[in-house]
This record gives sequence, C-alpha cells and structure tokens, in this order.
Amino acid sequence: MATELEELVGFLSSPSPQITKLAVHIVRGLTGSNDGLQSLAKYANIVLPSLSRLLSCPKEVSEPAAEALVNLSQSSDLAAEMIRMDMVKTVMDVLYKPESSITQLLVMLLVNLTQLDDGIASLL
Repeated sequence: MATELEELVGFLSSPSPQITKLAVHIVRGLTGSNDGLQSLAKYANIVLPSLSRLLSCPKEVSEPAAEALVNLSQSSDLAAEMIRMDMVKTVMDVLYKPESSITQLLVMLLVNLTQLDDGIASLL
C-alpha cells in the first residue's frame, strides 16, 4: 500500500491535468477516514506542497485540493507543518484573487490553521 500511496501522491504534480484531477479526488477521499489521514500524514512533505499548489487551479481541481487540506489541517501536527510551509500566506494570496471560487473552503482552512498560536502569528 505504501508504494501505491507514494505513486498517488506523486500524481498530484503530474503534467497531465486529467491525472492530477483524478489523483486529487482520490486524495480527498482518503482524508475522509482516520486511516487515510494517517497514511497521508507519512507523506506530508510531498502531499501538502502539492495540494497547496493546486489551490490556484480551476475549481474542478482546487476544490478537492482545498477540501483535502481542510481535512488534513484538523490534525494539529499537520496544521503545524502547513504553517511552517507558509500555507497561511498561500491561502491568503488565493483568497484575494477575484477569480477564486473556493472562498468558503479557504476560510475553513484558515480557521483550522489559526487554532495554533503560530498560525495566528502567521496570519497577523
């Protein structure tokens, strides 16, 4: 399973939009269970930056990426990692783009990240 999950996470950065779209939907599905969250947490250094980059994509990709990040950010360890990688700044940048269609999800992500003191400091 680890090798398959590693491949899946790698597909989040695929040059093919169709592959990226499928991969992000599968990753989002995995974040709906504790087992999936724990499995993805092992690849946080790959999955979090990949999902973060997808936030600026069209809604069909950015929405499941944001949903996955919201679910992942419910773990304080993963939220802390997101804060370390400047996810708050990334979210704010995407949030202020007029064409952003995932505003509600971005706000939910910020709420989760600002549960930690470092997240509050990063926002301010």
